[in-house]
This record gives sequence, C-alpha cells and structure tokens, in this order.
Amino acid sequence: MWGAAGLIISGCGLALAFTPGKGWLLLWMPALTFWLLRNVGWRPGLIGGWLWGLSFYLVHGFWGLPVFEQRAASPLYAGIAWAITALWLGFFYALFGLLLNLIPTTSWFGRAVGGASAWTVCQWLQGLGSYSLPWAQWGIALTQIPLLIQLVDLGGVWFLEWMIAYWNMLLCEFVRGTTEQLATAQLRNKVAAMLIVVALFWGSYGALRLNQYRDTDLSKEATKIRVGILQYQEHPIAERNEQVLDFWITKTQQHKPEWLVLPESTVQLDPSNPDWQRWQQHIRTLNSMVLVGTGRRVGSGYRANSACLLMADREPVCSDKVKLMPFTELPPPLPTLSFWQALGLDSKSTVQSGKQPIALQGADGRRVGALICVESLYGWVAREMVRNDAQWIAVLTNDEWLPSGMTRGQFAQYCALRAVECRRWIARASSVGVSGFYAPTGELVASLPMGKPGVLVYPITPRTEQTLYVRWGDWWVYLCLAAMIVVWLGRLSSTDWRRA
Repeated sequence: MWGAAGLIISGCGLALAFTPGKGWLLLWMPALTFWLLRNVGWRPGLIGGWLWGLSFYLVHGFWGLPVFEQRAASPLYAGIAWAITALWLGFFYALFGLLLNLIPTTSWFGRAVGGASAWTVCQWLQGLGSYSLPWAQWGIALTQIPLLIQLVDLGGVWFLEWMIAYWNMLLCEFVRGTTEQLATAQLRNKVAAMLIVVALFWGSYGALRLNQYRDTDLSKEATKIRVGILQYQEHPIAERNEQVLDFWITKTQQHKPEWLVLPESTVQLDPSNPDWQRWQQHIRTLNSMVLVGTGRRVGSGYRANSACLLMADREPVCSDKVKLMPFTELPPPLPTLSFWQALGLDSKSTVQSGKQPIALQGADGRRVGALICVESLYGWVAREMVRNDAQWIAVLTNDEWLPSGMTRGQFAQYCALRAVECRRWIARASSVGVSGFYAPTGELVASLPMGKPGVLVYPITPRTEQTLYVRWGDWWVYLCLAAMIVVWLGRLSSTDWRRA
C-alpha cells in the first residue's frame, strides 16, 4: 500500500517538473520510483510501473483536456478519451517496470546502466509508429537550463533521457548504500564518485559547447541572413482578410527581411488559386522569399499539409508534412474506428502524408528544412532535413487549438532540443505563440509576446556542419539495447539466477 502511494506521489510530482520556473528540480523524483520498483518481481514491477505512468499522465495531461473537448461529442466523452490516452501512454512505464526487474542485482553499476538503458528504450518505443506521441520526455523539463541539454548533439534526446535516468539510478544506489545493512562504505564511495564524474562531464561538456556556438555566432566573419516571422490570430491568406494581410506585409517591409516565415494554415495556395497573383505582388513588394504553411491538392479527394516557399516570378517549391497528427490528420485504426466514432471523433481525413523530409532551396541558394506543427516533436524529421543539406530550420504551426500558455510553451520547447541536436538556427512562426528564434545552443534569443500579433526579424547564421546525432541517428538507443542484452546475459550466468 505504501509502495503504491509512493509511486502515485512520484508520478504526480514528476508531472510538475514540466512547469515553468524551478519545476525541473523535481526531476529527482524518478529516483523514488526506481527505489520502489526495484527487486519486487516482474508482475509487481509491471503493475507498479503502469500506476506510476498513469498518475504522471493524468496530472501532466490535465492542462491538455480542452484539446480532447474540441474533438469529442461532450466533456464526458473528452474525459474518457483523456483517460484512455493516459492508460495507453502508461503502458510504456509498465514495460519499464517489468524490464527493471529483469536486471540482475549483483552489481550496482550494472543495475544503474541497465535501468537507464531500459528507460531510454521504452521512451524510444513510445515515439515509433504512425500513432506515436513522444510527449513529456524528461529532457523537455531541462530546456529551461541550456547548459544541461548540450549533449543531445551526441545521441539526440535519447542520450539526455539516458543521462537523467542514469543520474536517478545512481541516486537510488547511493540511498541503498546508506540504508541497507549489507552495503559497505566502499559501495557508497564508488556511487558517490560516479555521481561526481557524471556531473563534471555533464556540466563541462555543456559549458564547452555553449561557449563554442555563442562565440561562432558573435564572430564578424559569420554569414548572416535576415529572417522574419509573422504571428497573427487571423487567417490573412483568406480573401475576407485581405486588408489584414496588406497591413502586415507593409509592416514587415519596414524590417527588410530576406526570408519571411508564416504560420501553418489550411488555406489552399497554388498558381491555380485566385489569390496567387496577389501573393506574387506581395513577394515583389517585400523582395523576400516567403515560407508559408498551406493546404495543397495532391490527388483526387486528397490534400497535403505543406510548407511552400514562394519566390518572385518562380514556381513555388513545397515539402509535404511526413508525420501526421494522430486522430486528427490521421484517422483512428480501423479495428477501433467504431469506438472513437461513438465518442464523437471525426473519423474522416483527406490529408496525405509526404514521402520523406526534404530541404527547400531558395533563390539565394540557401536551403531550409520546414517542420509543420507536430513534426517538431520528432527528432528524426529534422535530422533527415539536415542530412539533405538544410542550413536552418523553420517551424510553421497553428497553436490556437492548444488550450493554455503552459501547453503551448512546452510544445515550443521541443524546438530547443531540435536546435541542439542538429546545431541549426530555428525560426518558429506560430499563429498565437510561442513565435521566436532558437539558437544552435537551444536558447530562445528573441520572441514575440504570446497571444499578440506581431512581426519579428532576426539575423541568423546558416550552417553546414553535421552533428554526431545527425550522422549516426539513434545509435545511442541501439547501444542501450546492446547494454540490456549484456546485462541480461550476465543474469543468466549469475548464481542467484541459477538458484532461482
């Protein structure tokens, strides 16, 4: 009973780590969970992990409940959908609880490495597949402290997840060495020494990379391009808001951007559209390249959610969204279709996904990768764009459907991780915010007030180098899988396993 209460407290407390301010300090809460889940057997571990994950997502997802209300037939059905989502995401925590109890107990180092690796693999699995949603990764809570996220350029967000889990596993081992009678002072000293080594590596690598990329951008020799972002609450592409669009085009012209990024939109804009000639005139007036989110017909009855680069007297070049939003752009799986329809979820979708992430080349020869809305949650999409020579990244999104400033802020924080993973500048244009510029260090260096229309122009540095994560992809996850296999093989040969 006390163990279950502790898991619920840990899950609820961990959910608060994502709140603004000093909430990230609560990332020590997993150490309590690891302590409660260890050596309890695989069945209690499975149930305990699920209870931990369920309590975490019910609290963390509370701020997103209005999102379900927008799609469901009533608030009651929205609550049911919210609970089902928490149950499903809690499954990956349950899997972790099971794996944690399959790790041999003979070595503190093996337990720490195996536990951190198991957590990383479970989080990676949560992000796989068409209906995946890698929401609430622990690394997001650390984006408020740029020093602590610099190592994602090595192994992506998975390396950061592993480091947080490893740190908490070490804390668990240190407490074990302090409280259990069979533990020795030598064990406590070894764990304490490892905690110091991890802290020194984490901090020194972060400081080194922060200074390196800050100095590079401050260099007078660095090539700069002026990029503008536009934030508005209306849809200025629509015919009825022509005056609104003219106003913002005139206002933007005063800042003389070379590129202009607009938020995501569902309005169709192509040479066959009557608005096309008007847009061509605006582009000539601005003397800029304009990147706009738009709907684009790709076949009979289907459209693509696209980012189109508009240039004066040239055909637009477009990239189609490859990662569709589950249950909105992507309909529910057929076996569950009738159930979701009963909750009022619209099961029809005419959106077709793109084939692969690409980079768009502008008239100046610069190449940009355009992430649309939820694509910024997935590191592999930005990574593939940089592999295709994207020199900077734009994020086009419509955040009006997100219910609160806290949820919108957390959604935007994924841009900090993507910026460091790829070491690229990111210009994020949202309909209501957060709209701003993320440096390759993950720092939000300039932004517009949330919820207020505006235009912001900032000089950024196009880059061509590729990080280890961009070149090697999810290599750290594969290493974690190998580590788990080695640890389990060690258990098979251990005395306590043979006796069991």
